[in-house]
Amino acid sequence: MTAFTVRNTVPAAVRASFAVWVTLPLFTMIGAVALLIGSGAANAAGVGSAAGESTTVLAATAGLVIVLSLVQVWFATRMRRGANWARIVLTALGALSLFTLWGDAVRSFYGWLQFAAVLAAVVLMWWTSNSNHFRRATA
Repeated sequence: MTAFTVRNTVPAAVRASFAVWVTLPLFTMIGAVALLIGSGAANAAGVGSAAGESTTVLAATAGLVIVLSLVQVWFATRMRRGANWARIVLTALGALSLFTLWGDAVRSFYGWLQFAAVLAAVVLMWWTSNSNHFRRATA
């Protein structure tokens, strides 16, 4: 499937949701790299307190975050292609993310921005005009 075909067959709301689901992990990975660099960079990137943590713990955490971010991008790619199961998984991940972000959202602008982006991505995936896209892919 060429880029032209994808652009013409995927609804705009699904493309917008995909863009959010791919952009969010990039920012998360920036935070993970900041964890690898050290606690000062982590705090500057908005990652919670990393002071006093061992290098092994920071590297393991950063590695896990990067792997989970790549998995999220894979789910988003499958969702854009019309996999309804990926849409359901991303909805569950989005709900978990919203619950965990709620504490951060009331404390920082970045938290509010991430909260709003995840909420928008979930809503856009389930927009009623997208039903045919997901039905067509499973048929």
